[in-house]
Amino acid sequence: MLELTEDEIKNYQKWSEGNKYLFELLCSCRKNSIKTFASCGGHKNVASEPYLGIIVDDNSMPFIKNILGQIQDMQNIKVYSGARHLGDGRTSA
Repeated sequence: MLELTEDEIKNYQKWSEGNKYLFELLCSCRKNSIKTFASCGGHKNVASEPYLGIIVDDNSMPFIKNILGQIQDMQNIKVYSGARHLGDGRTSA
C-alpha cells in the first residue's frame, strides 16, 4: 500500500469538493494504485451528484468488486460504466 504525500492529500481535498466520502475514496484509490480520471463532490445548487471515474484493469477489479459488495444494499447509489474515448472515436486501452 502506498503512502500519500502532502501534495496528494491537498489535491484530494480540493478535488473532493468538501465531500468526505469522495476524499476517502480518492485516498484509498491512490494507496491501492487504482487509477482514476474524474471526480465531483456534488453540488446542491445544481442537479449534480458526487462521482468518481475509475480505470477498470486487472489491478482495479478486486477493488471495484469490493466497492460493489459494500454498496449493493445502500440506497441512492448508482453505478455506471462506459468506455473512455481518445477524442477521435477510438476507446482508450
